[in-house]
Amino acid sequence: MLGSFIVLLLLTAIGTYARTAAVCLAVLAASFVYYGNRRLTSVVVVFVLAGFIYPFIDVGWLDRMSSINDDTESSAMGRVAVWKWVMDYVAIHPWGGSFDMYRINSYAMELSDGSVLRVARKAYHSVYFEVLGEGGFPGFVMFIAMIALTLVSFMNHRKTLAATGEVWLGDAGRYLLIATLVFLVGGAFIGIAFQSYFYYLVALSAAYANLGIKHAHT
Repeated sequence: MLGSFIVLLLLTAIGTYARTAAVCLAVLAASFVYYGNRRLTSVVVVFVLAGFIYPFIDVGWLDRMSSINDDTESSAMGRVAVWKWVMDYVAIHPWGGSFDMYRINSYAMELSDGSVLRVARKAYHSVYFEVLGEGGFPGFVMFIAMIALTLVSFMNHRKTLAATGEVWLGDAGRYLLIATLVFLVGGAFIGIAFQSYFYYLVALSAAYANLGIKHAHT
């Protein structure tokens, strides 16, 4: 059942044709190998899954992924333009502009080929610039603090395992850490800062730390 679910998730990520999905899959694969208890087995699993999804990849998908390095592609560079606009905005309004302030953005940026890209009312396409633009520097600092505390909690999975002897706690910490890393990398290119998923991870990190303390004392 779990294996089928994983395969469906992979196919869904490929089927979106989203470059962010490809980046997230790469981070997931690298994290799975790095944090796996059996790295050789993890490498084999990654290659087997890659071989399984390869037949579903077409020329259109490859062309879409190859545009990642294109510094004249309007979609990607439009994001850069919005990010530059956010930096200019918070330099004047350090407390941010509150929710949906992207609706007032307007920015023109010259591309490497000499053309001028103009954006207006374009979404942030990044959790970091979303928080910075809407919450200003105070909100951004709080957001980074939550990220840091969440990472620290899950990165202590080896210490938690050693202190408690509970294998399931060690495994839970590793996989929640991987989930957090994938979100943080993927979130750099998608505006989902105020959706619930990240805050579930924050809450789980607090619960994880408490479970580690509880089981260490029993």
